[in-house]
Amino acid sequence: MSERNKNRKIICPACGSETFLKREPVFDGLKRVGEKLLCAFCGYQFRSEAEVQYKSQKKLSIFDESDKPRQPDVLKDEREIKNCRRCKHYVIHRFAQRCGLTNKEVSATDLCEKFEPGAKTGTSHQEGTTNHHPLQKKEVNDANYQS
Repeated sequence: MSERNKNRKIICPACGSETFLKREPVFDGLKRVGEKLLCAFCGYQFRSEAEVQYKSQKKLSIFDESDKPRQPDVLKDEREIKNCRRCKHYVIHRFAQRCGLTNKEVSATDLCEKFEPGAKTGTSHQEGTTNHHPLQKKEVNDANYQS
């Protein structure tokens, strides 16, 4: 007998009622030697496990396949996500994160109307260019310097 059939309903051949199968251990002194199978309603003792007539359980199906929720799309396409972390104007500093356009402090998950796709890694360093923190000194190129 499997563990899952221990509490299943049976149809008793003696009383005809729908009841549970009761299992009682049989002992010889302090040693367990077997098990009695009884009807919980009238006490009828079954001779073997094969004699027990289990009631088949029907699964109630209130819902059908159309009622199941659809699989949520948790991970959208990265091109659709327009948060600051993916913007080319996002400037990372160890103490603050800022927008290069507005010079306001932002969070990586903030959304902005002025979003422009930037580096995929979420950093503000693109190929060939580096964005500096607004408070850092920028190097002055002699060709661009006018006196």
